[in-house]
Amino acid sequence: KYMLKKIIGALASIIGGLLAFLCVYWLFRLDTWTERGIYTGISIFLALILIKILSFFNDE
Repeated sequence: KYMLKKIIGALASIIGGLLAFLCVYWLFRLDTWTERGIYTGISIFLALILIKILSFFNDE
């Protein structure tokens, strides 16, 4: 059980790092602020869903 919590914590850290990298990438890669906002919003939304799923498995 302890090992599973460590793995889930590591996955959450990796997801957070990838999200930060992805948002910076979208900021400099896309041309308009609308595109930047849409892609950044979708990235954050998907990361929140993944975090909820991981925390659901962590609570069990």
